Amino acid sequence: MSAAYRSSYEDLTEDEDVTVEINTSELAKKLEESGEYDMAIRLRRSSRPPGPSN
Repeated sequence: MSAAYRSSYEDLTEDEDVTVEINTSELAKKLEESGEYDMAIRLRRSSRPPGPSN
């Protein structure tokens, strides 16, 4: 890791309120394209909202 990269990374991670948004459906598609079918299934299942509790 270069010193410049490390410095900019440390500057970014000093903030306490950092939000990262991930498009899980796009990520799941990329995982499937690379042959990671199990991981894509797990990602889709974990990102679903919970079902109704009857």
